[in-house]
Amino acid sequence: MNLSIRTRLTAIYCVAFCLGAAALELGAYAALKLAVYAIADHDLNARLNGVEEFLGEHLPRLSLPRIQKEIKTHLALHPDFLRIVNENGTEIFEAPALASLTVEAVGPSPRMWSAGGAQQPLRMLAPQETRVRYKRQIDQA
Repeated sequence: MNLSIRTRLTAIYCVAFCLGAAALELGAYAALKLAVYAIADHDLNARLNGVEEFLGEHLPRLSLPRIQKEIKTHLALHPDFLRIVNENGTEIFEAPALASLTVEAVGPSPRMWSAGGAQQPLRMLAPQETRVRYKRQIDQA
């Protein structure tokens, strides 16, 4: 089939434009996803520092049940999405929303990943060791 030069050029330019637009959209999507993850990761690190500071101040002087109560009422720690486990695996605090999620102790620390489903992803941070030592207080309780 013999097409005119106008038809061939139109088809070539249309394909080139569609491929360029698709590449631009994929790049924008990837950049936006990375930006959202960077913001979430920064917030998670700030929350981790807050939890470490809170535990560093309260573990030496309060009992475990009192610490759990304080964590539940301390809104800056976001207790609805918080799980604290000491190095022996003893649970200090766990929010009911996180009970169904498992955290494997494999990989570098701190680990960051996305959990949950595609409808409502949840960005997770799991440090294996922090600056605060929890063992002393938990073993005494």
